[in-house]
Amino acid sequence: MRHVFLLVTALLLSAPIQAQEVHPFKAEYHLVIDGWPNADMTHQLEQDKDGWRTTMHASIRIATGYEYSRFHLRDDTTAVPWSFYSRYRLFGFGDTYRLDQQQLSNLPDRQAALFALSRQAFDAPSCRGRQTTPCTFAYVDHKTRKHDMAWRVIDDPEMTVPQGHWKTRHVEAWDEDKPDRRLHFYFTSRYPGLLVQTDYFRDGKLSARLQLTGLETP
Repeated sequence: MRHVFLLVTALLLSAPIQAQEVHPFKAEYHLVIDGWPNADMTHQLEQDKDGWRTTMHASIRIATGYEYSRFHLRDDTTAVPWSFYSRYRLFGFGDTYRLDQQQLSNLPDRQAALFALSRQAFDAPSCRGRQTTPCTFAYVDHKTRKHDMAWRVIDDPEMTVPQGHWKTRHVEAWDEDKPDRRLHFYFTSRYPGLLVQTDYFRDGKLSARLQLTGLETP
């Protein structure tokens, strides 16, 4: 189950991001991944005191996963995480991880990645195009290990998923140490942090797909 979360939460930009109006939401996703039972996931962005909290939860018969990030918006533009929690169980056994403000002082955690990357993708003309030099950033995982990532904007497709029809921004991203593994995110400017669809390719083959199946907004 940890592998499932890593596929969809392994990114967070540390650079300032263009402010867009933030809306709370509760989303439902369906994930199909090679070698695992299909999983339904819940993803929620909600106000948390003077900041925000983004939470993901997934469960199948043999495993569960739950994690969240709590962060502030500095000057309404930069996401500054101050608390991260991650818990996984497989056949009743697993691990729990916590990162505090000090551990997140230099690089951000991965859960806030969906929020930050989805905003940056709409304000990065220099990162657009398959032939352009990719933009780069770094984040820390649940064990505070640093990951260096590259990303670029591909195009702006309109697409239909089980929840409905969306105009999206297509972003390709990869770990610089593992260029054979590619994540393709499809974001929307209407709800920063929301995933309309996410595809995971390994050695050029589609290995996993996550799609939006339900959305609740206040």
